[in-house]
Amino acid sequence: MLNLKLKRTLLTVAFLTLLTTFYGFEARFAEPATDAAASELAAVEPTDPAVLPLAESYQISVYDNIIRRISGEEGNDWRLMSAIAYHESRFTPDIVSRRGAKGLMQIMPVVARQFDVPQEQLLDPETNVRLANLLLNEIASTLRLPASVPEKDRMSLILASYNGGIGHVSDARRLARSHGEN
Repeated sequence: MLNLKLKRTLLTVAFLTLLTTFYGFEARFAEPATDAAASELAAVEPTDPAVLPLAESYQISVYDNIIRRISGEEGNDWRLMSAIAYHESRFTPDIVSRRGAKGLMQIMPVVARQFDVPQEQLLDPETNVRLANLLLNEIASTLRLPASVPEKDRMSLILASYNGGIGHVSDARRLARSHGEN
């Protein structure tokens, strides 16, 4: 039987996977409009969900510019990072959880120490988003997943590690292997 924390982690991963999979569905399948902004949208290749024009109708939060810029610099999808920020804090920059996670991306103080960032900077949205991007990249490299692992599974493990801790995910992988599971 899965414990409650693992169930929550799995539900979070499922939510984030669905959110990132279907984000932009309406924009890709909407009827073409006649005004200039809509014409610009129609010119975008609909098969590439990573390309969205900068239009107010696509604003997810007031932190979009920060999230887009930092995620681009760190090589992560800004929509994924926005989904994480929404899930973790509902875009509240000064929130602190009962466990001590802080800011938009709910960064734990241990993560700030790991990247040599002073604790008092954790509530700064730019610092918080940067740390979340660095953490995702660190998790991806630490998991050392084989190239044969599909991207969807890779991202699910990375998000589960972000949410529940890489130690828990590594333990679950070891348990699965010991029981002959993939």
